Amino acid sequence: MKSKKTAAGAAVVYLLLTGGLWMFVRSYASFRTRLSGEGRAVSVETSPEGLTAELLGSKIRLNLALMSESSRAYLPAYLAAPDELRAWAFLCGVVDQL
Repeated sequence: MKSKKTAAGAAVVYLLLTGGLWMFVRSYASFRTRLSGEGRAVSVETSPEGLTAELLGSKIRLNLALMSESSRAYLPAYLAAPDELRAWAFLCGVVDQL
């Protein structure tokens, strides 16, 4: 009797998780198809001169020449940066090369 209740409980939990995942995927797919390039909230562009970020209509330009690998400030800045920032910079470099 106890094993039947356990199996029924596991089946109910499985159905709830599967249904929730299915609803999440459907809503994400529906939301993603409605996005367009016109209403971008954030855009980031890299170039050899620096980094240009646009956030809700405001543009920010950062000169990255001081942080080039040949600069004397590169190593101290790299060591002082948090791991999340290093990972983000690495991923931006990989995506930029694609």
